[in-house]
Amino acid sequence: MDGMQFGQWFHSRRRSCGFSSQRALAQKAREDAHLAQVGISEAFLARLETGQLVHPFRGPVRQRVLALAQLLCHTSRELQTYLRMAELMELTSSEEALLARIRSQISTVKSGARLLFLPPSRMLSPGRQKLVAQFLEIFQHDRPQVSLITGLVGTGKSTLASAIVQQLARQDSVFPGGIISFPCRGYRGAAGLATLLAQVFQLVSSHFQINPGTSAEMRTSPFFVCRQECLLASPTIEASISSLISQLRPYLINRSFLFLLDDVDPLFPLARAIDALSGADRGPDMLQQQSSAFLVTSCYNFASASIAYTFSLAPLELEDAHAYLSELLPEPLDESEMLLVEKACAMVGYLPQAIEGLAASIRMGVPISLLLSDIAEQILSSEHHLSDRIDYAFRMLNPDTQKSFALLAQSGVSSFSLDTAVALQIVPSGKSQPGQLLQPFLADASSEHPLQRATQRTVSQLSQLVRHSFLEVLPAESLPSLVDLPVEKQADRKIHLISVPGKERQVRYRLHPMLQAYGSHSIQAVDQEEIHALRRNIRAYALTYIEQHTEKIASLLQEREILFTACMQALAQDQHDDVVRLVAGLAPISCRLQQKEDGDRLFYAGISASQQRHDRRQQAAFISSLGWLLCQRGAFQQARQTWEEGLAMTRASHLHQWQPLLGLAHLAHLQNQVDVASTYVEQYLNYSCTDANSLSTLAAQMRLASYRRLQGHREESGHLLTTILQSPALVKTDAHNDDAYVIDLMTRIEHDRLSAQYDASFQRTRQLTSFFQQQEEPYGLAYLLFNQMQFAQQQSIEDDLAVMAHWMLVASEQIQATYFSRYATQFLQQIPQLNRKRQSVLV
Repeated sequence: MDGMQFGQWFHSRRRSCGFSSQRALAQKAREDAHLAQVGISEAFLARLETGQLVHPFRGPVRQRVLALAQLLCHTSRELQTYLRMAELMELTSSEEALLARIRSQISTVKSGARLLFLPPSRMLSPGRQKLVAQFLEIFQHDRPQVSLITGLVGTGKSTLASAIVQQLARQDSVFPGGIISFPCRGYRGAAGLATLLAQVFQLVSSHFQINPGTSAEMRTSPFFVCRQECLLASPTIEASISSLISQLRPYLINRSFLFLLDDVDPLFPLARAIDALSGADRGPDMLQQQSSAFLVTSCYNFASASIAYTFSLAPLELEDAHAYLSELLPEPLDESEMLLVEKACAMVGYLPQAIEGLAASIRMGVPISLLLSDIAEQILSSEHHLSDRIDYAFRMLNPDTQKSFALLAQSGVSSFSLDTAVALQIVPSGKSQPGQLLQPFLADASSEHPLQRATQRTVSQLSQLVRHSFLEVLPAESLPSLVDLPVEKQADRKIHLISVPGKERQVRYRLHPMLQAYGSHSIQAVDQEEIHALRRNIRAYALTYIEQHTEKIASLLQEREILFTACMQALAQDQHDDVVRLVAGLAPISCRLQQKEDGDRLFYAGISASQQRHDRRQQAAFISSLGWLLCQRGAFQQARQTWEEGLAMTRASHLHQWQPLLGLAHLAHLQNQVDVASTYVEQYLNYSCTDANSLSTLAAQMRLASYRRLQGHREESGHLLTTILQSPALVKTDAHNDDAYVIDLMTRIEHDRLSAQYDASFQRTRQLTSFFQQQEEPYGLAYLLFNQMQFAQQQSIEDDLAVMAHWMLVASEQIQATYFSRYATQFLQQIPQLNRKRQSVLV
C-alpha cells in the first residue's frame, strides 16, 4: 500500500467514525490531553488523506498516525486492521507504550459488567447530532421502556440509532448490563421472534457463561444480517419461544440492557419480543430492581401500548442537506453549481439517502444540469439501494393499499386533503354542474350511502399509508396569516375570512417526492385505463371545486396543487373549455402557486386555450391578468408590453376590455408619473364606464381622486370623493359585500389624507390592512401601506413608518413583489440614518 491508497482508506475510516471533516477530527484531537501534545492539525490530516506523506511513515508522522488510532479504533479488531493498513508493525518502546494505552482504553469493559454488541459506526448527516443529544438526555433521565424512531425510507433512522448507542456505550453508568443491537429486517411472525431470541441467547450466554473472568470485547462482534422468509407459526416454534425465554431468564435477570432492534419489519411481533426480553428479568419471587429499555427503528409506526416515546424522523433541513452533499463530494462546488445543487436537493425532498445517490452520480461525472431533468427517477433506477428499500416497504402493503398509493402518486399531487383522495376514486355521473356532488364509482354504488362508504375506505387506506410512512400527516391548522395584526372592526360590519366552514382545519397529507417518483414510474399496479379515469376524476373534482369556491382565496390556496395539476392535464389533453374555466378560477392566486413560473404557465395556458376556442374576449382578459402578475413581480417593462398588447387586441377586435388602462395607470403611479396615471384612468372612465354607480366605476373614480390629490388638484379630488361616498352603490349595498366595503373604506382613507388627518387615515389603514390580511390579499395590502407611508412622509410623521415598512415587507415577500420588498427593505436600512439626523436636528 502506498501513501495515496492509505490516504483514501483513512478518509473512509474517518467518515465512518462520525468525523464529517478533517477539522472535526483535528478539533477532537486537540481536546484530548495526550493527543494535543502530538500536534495533529487540520493541515496534517489534509496532507495525510491526499497521499502527500511518504509511506511507510517515519518519525513524527508515524507517531501522529499511531496516535490517531485512539480516535478511529473502538475494538481490538479495528486496531489490528488500522496497524496493518498503516504498516505499523515493528514498534519502538515509546510506540509500544502508546499502543498499550490505546489498548487499555479500548478494553475497559470487564466481564460480567457490560455486554456491548454494537452496530457499525455510520456517518451522521449534518443537523442530526442535536437529535442524538436529545435521545441521550431521554435515556439518561426519563428511561422510557420503548422508544420508536419511525419515518419514511431513507431518512437515516439506522444511522441515528447507531450514533445514539455508540454514545451510550461510552457511559458505563447507563445500562450497566450492556447494549445489544440486532437488525430485524425480514424477521416476521413467530419464526422471526424465535430467531431473534435464539441470537440473543447465543450472545448473552457466550458473554456471561462461556468466558467468565475474561475481558469482553463484544465491540468486535460482527453485526448480524439475517434474512428469513415469513413462516407460519407452529407448535414447535411456539415451544421453542417458550424454551428460549426460560433459558434467557438467568442471564437477563436483574440486569439493565438497552436493546436496539433496527429496521423492524411490520409483520414482526414487537410487543411479544418486548415482553419476552423485558419480562425475562422478573423472577417469580423477586422484585424487579433494574429494567431494560428498547430502541426500535422502523418505517412502520407500531401501535403498541408499551411504546412510551415515538419520534418521526423527517428529511434534512435545507442548509443541512446542502452541507451533507458538500461533504460527500471530493471537491467543493462553485457558485453556479451550488445553485443547481440547491434545486437538486429540493427535488429529492432533502432525503439523506437520496442525497447520497445524488452525490454518487456527481462523482461519476454526470453533470448536475443533466440530473435536474429527472433526478428522482435516475436515483431510483441506479444501483443505489434506496429503490430496493422502498420496494421492500411497498411489498408490506396489502394490494388495495398499494393501488391507492399508486393512484395518489400518478395524480401528480403531493399535498392533498381527504376530499381529494376520495375524489380520485370517483367519476362524475354525467356532466358536472356547479354545486353538484360527484357520485362514487364503486361496486356497491347502489348503496344508500356510497359516498360515506368511499370515504371510510379511503380513510382506512390513508391510515395504512401513514402507518407505513408512505404518507405524512400535515398539521391540521389554517393557512398562516400574512401579517400578525389585530382584527379591526367597524361598528356596523364584522370582517369575515372567506372560507368554507371546517375546511381550514381539515387534515392534509403529503407525499414525499422520492416516493411519488417511485409510485409514478416503478409500480405496475395501475393500468392505463385506470390512469385515464384518474385524470378525469382530477379534472372533474377541480372544476367542481373551482365553481364552489370562486374568489375564495383561502380555499383556493389549500387545493392549489391539484387545481393547477388538473389545468395542466386538461391542456395536455386539449380540453380547452376546461382549461379556460380552471385558469379563470385560479387567476386570483396566480402569484402564489407552488413554483414561481407556474403563474406564467397558468396564463399562457389560458391564452392558448382561448385562441383555440376563438374567444378573443377571454384571451384579452387573460393577457390583462398576466400583465398584473408581471407587475407584481416588478417586471415593469414586460407588464407594460403585455398590457399594450391587450389594448391593441381590444381596439382591433372592438372588445370592451379596458382593464389594461388601470394597470398602466398603476405602473405609472409606482414610477412617480402621476400625470400619466391620471390620464390612463380618465381614458378608462371614458371608454369603459357606462354605469356611473357601478362598483368598477367607483373604484376607478377613487383612483383618480387619489392621483388628483397628488397632482395638487384638491378641489376636484374632494368632489370625486364626496360623489363616491354618496353613491347608491355604497349606501344601499349589502354590508357584507366585500368590494363595496373596500371601496368605501379606501375612499374614506383618501378623504382623510386630503384633509391632512393623519391619525384617522392611519386607523382606517390598520382596519383595511386587517381585512386584506384575512382575505389573503398580499399585493393589495402592500400597495395600501405604500400609499400610507408616502402620505406619512409628506406630513413629516415618522412614528409609524418602521411598523408599516415591516408589514409591507412581510406581505410582499409572500408573493415575491420585488418592488415593494425593495422599497420596504431600503427604508428599514435607512432608519439608523434617520435617527441620527433627527438627533442632530434636536441638538
